[in-house]
Amino acid sequence: MKACREMLDPDAVRPKAFSYMYRTGIEARCELVEYRIASDSSGTRIIYYRNLKQAMDRKCACLDCIEKGLPGYSEEELDREEPLFGISAIETNGEGTPEEIFRLYMQREIAERRFDCLLHRLDFNALGLSGWAMLRGAELMLLLAALIRISAEAMLRESRLKGIHLTEALILASALKAVRSGSSWKASSVTEKEGELFAALGEAPSEKPDMMPLLTDLS
Repeated sequence: MKACREMLDPDAVRPKAFSYMYRTGIEARCELVEYRIASDSSGTRIIYYRNLKQAMDRKCACLDCIEKGLPGYSEEELDREEPLFGISAIETNGEGTPEEIFRLYMQREIAERRFDCLLHRLDFNALGLSGWAMLRGAELMLLLAALIRISAEAMLRESRLKGIHLTEALILASALKAVRSGSSWKASSVTEKEGELFAALGEAPSEKPDMMPLLTDLS
């Protein structure tokens, strides 16, 4: 708990920090995260983090509620709760750095949010489906789409392409026109940037400079 108290103490030595970059759609965002490390007798580490942007956003929201005179919000309450804004704690027995532990946790949180949306928060009524089998089939298609997306994101991360997000890759690929050539589908009028994208994902251009294979017919 010493590390937690030091994190909350404004007069303590400033904690170490790192920048956490992530994307929301095609928008890249960067947030500053401070941390302190605590150890216990069991050999695990407890790492306390403070996301400064989240803390500031929370404070701004509370000040807005105070200004509007909403019940339950006051200057005294804000002074008492503000030191906890943006604070989170992770207990781990891993050997990674605090930054690596934080990024792994955030990746897990993203996966959990996706499955929560898939299992609990999607409204199938708008699809006009009826019957147990139809709904289970729609859920299966959405699950497959999520797995394909995760796989594509992993391929982009492991490729030589840097600074491109899956959303941007899909927008870039959507401009291609697919035509059938024999037993395979090909894309015509491929630009240099589009060719680099498909080559990085394992689809090398064909002999014709303006054509490259997209999908082999398995039928």
